[in-house]
Amino acid sequence: MAAKIMDTLWDFIKSAERSRKYPPNTALGLRNALKLFETELNEEEAQSLDVFKDHLEQIYRGVFEKNKNRMSVGSIETYKTRVKRVLSDYGKYGLEPSKFASWSPTVKRVSTRKKKTEDTNSVVGPSVGVPADESLAPPRTLPSGVIVVFPKSLDKHVSFGEFGDVLKALDTKANNLKEDTNGQGEDES
Repeated sequence: MAAKIMDTLWDFIKSAERSRKYPPNTALGLRNALKLFETELNEEEAQSLDVFKDHLEQIYRGVFEKNKNRMSVGSIETYKTRVKRVLSDYGKYGLEPSKFASWSPTVKRVSTRKKKTEDTNSVVGPSVGVPADESLAPPRTLPSGVIVVFPKSLDKHVSFGEFGDVLKALDTKANNLKEDTNGQGEDES
């Protein structure tokens, strides 16, 4: 009997999916969110929709603490938003059959993406694809042809100390790779 409100919400989602109020993917996402939050409910919250709604923030904190090492904050926040949506929809349409029957949710239209032929926000051009960012210094090309981009805060220190040695090693590796690639092409001819 502890999961009474969750059973009610699960049934609501199932009915909404059968009635085409929720697309299958949306219903699945809502069920997964409920499953994640269900583990944090105490007896009182599991028995009462109002208590569940009132304690949602505390429940969310518990969910976050249990899952912070395996899920991003954004993901957990998305689950919380989904739970809020189920609670809201159930409150508006799940309590009265006439409201459920007249419920006409808006359907989001997903447009197909067109492939970009050129990255217009690129600092060094479309083939490199470095996004324009004011926190980045202008790209530098090493003698081997490798292009490197640094944060502006590091730019003045690039050629000094250990970091400069790393750049030299990167440049040497790139030159060796070029020679190996060119050498292989000549052997095959």
